[in-house]
Amino acid sequence: LSGINNGKNWTCRAEFIFYNTESFSCKIISGLTEMIMLYDKYDGIHFGFLQAMSGISTSEDKLPQGSIDRRLGEGKTAEVLRNICYQILYPEIKLKESADTEEKWGKLCDIVKSMFGAKLERPEFIKVTGLINLTYIENGIKYDISSGGRGFLQTLLLFAYMFSNPNTILLLDEPDAHLEVIRQREAFQKINEIAAKTNTQIIIASHSEVVLDEAVDISNVIALIENQAIHLNASTKSQSIKYIKRALTEIGWEKYYLAKVKGHILYLEGSTDLQMLLSFANKLNHKVEPLLRVSNVQYTSDNVPETAIKNFVSLQEIFNELKGIALFDNIPNLQTNPKLQIICWKKRELENYFACPALLLKHAKLLHNQYSQFTSAYIENVMQQSISDYTLPAYLKNLNDEWWNTAKLSDDWLDKIFPTFYKQLGINVGVNFKKDYYQLISLMDKKAISKEISDTLDIIYEILK
Repeated sequence: LSGINNGKNWTCRAEFIFYNTESFSCKIISGLTEMIMLYDKYDGIHFGFLQAMSGISTSEDKLPQGSIDRRLGEGKTAEVLRNICYQILYPEIKLKESADTEEKWGKLCDIVKSMFGAKLERPEFIKVTGLINLTYIENGIKYDISSGGRGFLQTLLLFAYMFSNPNTILLLDEPDAHLEVIRQREAFQKINEIAAKTNTQIIIASHSEVVLDEAVDISNVIALIENQAIHLNASTKSQSIKYIKRALTEIGWEKYYLAKVKGHILYLEGSTDLQMLLSFANKLNHKVEPLLRVSNVQYTSDNVPETAIKNFVSLQEIFNELKGIALFDNIPNLQTNPKLQIICWKKRELENYFACPALLLKHAKLLHNQYSQFTSAYIENVMQQSISDYTLPAYLKNLNDEWWNTAKLSDDWLDKIFPTFYKQLGINVGVNFKKDYYQLISLMDKKAISKEISDTLDIIYEILK
C-alpha cells in the first residue's frame, strides 16, 4: 500500500500467507510505524464489518471503544448494540468534522420511528451497576431494547454504527436478512442516504432481488461467481444483466457447481423420465447409459419449455460453453429456441412407447416370484381384469388405434390399472406401484422399441460426451 498524507509519501508492505481454502494470515513487513501514525491522527482508512444479529444480550456493560471494536470483529454484535447507541451521544473519541451528537441521535430516532413506528429513548449509563440501559416506546408501552424483533435490532445496529463511525468503509453481510420485502427497499434507500451524509462507503453482500433492483442504477453491482467478478451494471448487454440477476436470485449454488463441473444440463420433467431413459439405454445396450447415470439432470416439474430455457440461458451467460438439452411430452406447434435444444416426443409421452396390455400381463406373471402365495395364472387373470376395466374393447382389439399414441397413458391408464390390480390381490403398496412402470421396459423385445427412442438417446449422447 502507498499513499500521500500531508505532502509526505508513505509505503506499507504486507505479506499474505495462504494456509488452506478457508484461512490465510497477513503480516506487516515494513511501514507499520507510518500506518500507526495515520490511525492515531484518525487519518487512516477505517473498516467496519457488521455481521447479522441473532438476538441481543439481556444486559450490557459500558465498554471502551477498543472493546466494542474487538467484539464486533469477533461477530458478537449482540453484545454491543447499547454501547454503539451510547457512543453516538457520548463518543469516547471526538471525531473531526463530526456532526453535532444530538443531531445524529435525532436522525437515528427519526429512522426508527419512520420504519418501525417506535420511539427510541436515550441510552442511559447506570453507574451503580456499570450497565447501559436502552429502551423504546411502542403503542404507549415502554420496552427494553431486547424485546425488539430481529429486523428492528439489525436495522438499529446498522444505522447506529454508521452515525457513531463516520468516514468508514462498512462491510455488510445480508443486512436485509430479517426484513420484509417492502422494508428491504426502504432500508437500502436509507443506507445510501445516511452513507452520503456520514462519508461512508458501503459494500453489501446480498441475494435480495429487491436490493439488486434498487442498486443497479445508483450503485456498482458486482456478481462474484467462481473466480469471476462480473460488473453487472457496467455491461452493455442489458439481457445479460437480466439473466445473471435471475440466476443470482433463483438458482442454488449446487446448480452452478454442477453446470461448471459437468459442462451440460439435461432437463426432464421428473425422476421417472430419467429411470425410463436409463431402462431404454440398458435394453438397447446404448453407449449413453454410463454417461446418463452421472449426468447433470434438472427436473422442471412441468411440461413448459420456458422453465428450462430461463434456467439454461441464465447459467449459459456465466458459463458460455455450457451445453443443454430438454425432453418434454408432446407439445403441438412447439417453437424452436436458438439457445437450448428441445425435443418433444411424437407420441403423447414417454410411457406411450412401452405401455401395452401384453407387457402388463408379462409383468404380472413374474410377480409370482415376489408374491408366492398366488399362482402366476391367478395374478395374470387379475391383471387382465384390471386392464379390461379401464380400457375400451375397441382399443383392446386394435393396438394400432391412435388412442395408444395420443392418450396420457401414465395418468389415464397405468395409474388406474395398477392400484386396482394390487387392491384385488389385497396387497398395499401405496404409491410405490409407479416403480413398476420403467421395469416394463426391460420386458420389451429390442425390435419393438421405436427408432425414435434410439435416435433421441444418440442426441443425448452428443450432449453428454
